[in-house]
Amino acid sequence: MPSRPNSRTAPVVLKILHCIPSLQSGGAERQLSILAQAQVAMGSDVHLAHIHPGAHLSSLSTSGVQVHRINARTNHDPRVLGELVSLFDQTQPDILHTWLPQMDIAAGGLALLKRIPWVLAERSCADAYSTRFRDRLARRYIGQWADAVVANSEGGQSIWQGELRRGARTYIVRNVLALEEISAARPETFEKFGLAPGQPVVIFAGRLSFEKNLDLLLQVAIDVCAQSNAGFLICGNGLMRPHVDDTVQNSSFSDRIKVLGHRDDLWSLMKGSQVFVSTSAFEGQPNAVLEAMACGCPLVVSDIPAHREFLDADTADVVPMDKDRFVESILRALRGTPDVLARAAEARRRVQDHRAGAAASTYDLIYREVLRRYNRCVA
Repeated sequence: MPSRPNSRTAPVVLKILHCIPSLQSGGAERQLSILAQAQVAMGSDVHLAHIHPGAHLSSLSTSGVQVHRINARTNHDPRVLGELVSLFDQTQPDILHTWLPQMDIAAGGLALLKRIPWVLAERSCADAYSTRFRDRLARRYIGQWADAVVANSEGGQSIWQGELRRGARTYIVRNVLALEEISAARPETFEKFGLAPGQPVVIFAGRLSFEKNLDLLLQVAIDVCAQSNAGFLICGNGLMRPHVDDTVQNSSFSDRIKVLGHRDDLWSLMKGSQVFVSTSAFEGQPNAVLEAMACGCPLVVSDIPAHREFLDADTADVVPMDKDRFVESILRALRGTPDVLARAAEARRRVQDHRAGAAASTYDLIYREVLRRYNRCVA
């Protein structure tokens, strides 16, 4: 951990510029939205640049975060670089914090040229970057010159250990949760989705992309419906949404497997469900699993390192990547036996320290440690 500033000296207010491609409903976008608002609450001057608007724009715009839209059609539009140069000159940030590969490359590269202290956010693990040229080469080449890398998991941190230059360090800051808002959410009923009153429900939430192992998830959903009267909710959007829709429509259970897209009432849906399932092949630290824990929803998750970092037999049913084992575990969880409820209660207890204010304070220490290397005036 970075050393703590001298409490007798008034801290200098930091001007932070976050850069992210979009404000849509993915995990990184949600984490940045929560963090940026907490940083404003602790007195920082927070700016956020994005290309594409999305679900988090409204809450950010009313929280005191100064939001800047980059005028570009796509993430790879050449205008992105020019817009970023102008934004850097306009905001004069003390710290640049980049989120997701496109901004790590574009904004991070410009930070190196303009000697702006740069923190890179690592939200996944090495498996996420095994097939994409820009991530294996361009991002790793530029990213090695970052002043710090902050990962949300041990798998993410391991990508950069031994890779960074100039004495830069890696850190782990776990994902944060909007615990007060989650606590206030009321359990949802599911008749509006065409399910029967009192019908048991299994829920999945996450980006509909390859790392979520969606073919396995869909096979599990079909078999659970075949062996029980449960409904199965799939919440989220992504590039694989058409494949998910087609598979569900061509199954015998399209009346009970509901693909709902992005949901603003996700916590209420989790609180009304009997089981949360994750079949992911790899992750960083998955937001949806943490949120299900905070909602007290029993967990059935894949046995992968990212899940094992924060889950065990006392908090979840962690099962091998096997369809029959998933189905067996979900059917057992649907019975709501005392051991299932005890695991859910323990999981809920363990996430009560995932508060945004604590994470904002930790980031503040990291930023100030980075600035000391530049001999910038910080308390």
